Amino acid sequence: MEWAQNAQAWAAIGSSAMSLVGLGFLIVQLRHLVENLHSTARRSTYEVGIRLKEVFIEHPHLRPYFFENAEAPPEHPERHRIAAVAELYCIYMQEISSQQRNVSPANRAAWKALLTSIYTSSPAVRHQLATHHGWYSQELTAALHEIRAAVPTPPAPAPLST
Repeated sequence: MEWAQNAQAWAAIGSSAMSLVGLGFLIVQLRHLVENLHSTARRSTYEVGIRLKEVFIEHPHLRPYFFENAEAPPEHPERHRIAAVAELYCIYMQEISSQQRNVSPANRAAWKALLTSIYTSSPAVRHQLATHHGWYSQELTAALHEIRAAVPTPPAPAPLST
C-alpha cells in the first residue's frame, strides 16, 4: 500500500508542476497579447499621422493653417478642405491622447509636446475643438486642459503671407 501512496504523492507533485508550467506559459502568452495590442494601437495612431503628412505633400499650400498659426478667411476657396484636415488632426490628437498610457515615458513627453504644438499652431484645429468638443474623448479633453493650463492663451493667428 505504501507504493500506492508514494505513486499518488508523485502524481500530485507532477500534476502541480505541470499546472505551474502551464500557468507560466499562459502568463507569457498574455504578455505577448498585451504587447501586440499596444503595438497595433500605436500603429493605428502612426497611420493617421502618415495620412496627415500625405495631405501636406499633396497640398503644401495648406501647411500655414496648421504649422504657422495662420487663420483662413471665411471666404477662402479651400475652407472645407482646411476644416476636414482640422478634423483629421483632432482625430489624430484623440488617438495620441488615448494611447499615451501604452508608450514609454519618453514617448509620452514627445507626444505631449506634439499635441501642444498642434493646438498652439493651428487656429483651424482650435476652432474644430471648440466647436465640436463633445465629439472627442475624455483623454483628449484632459490633455487639452493641461495644454491650456500651460499655454493659457494661444498665440494670435498670424497674417498669411502670400
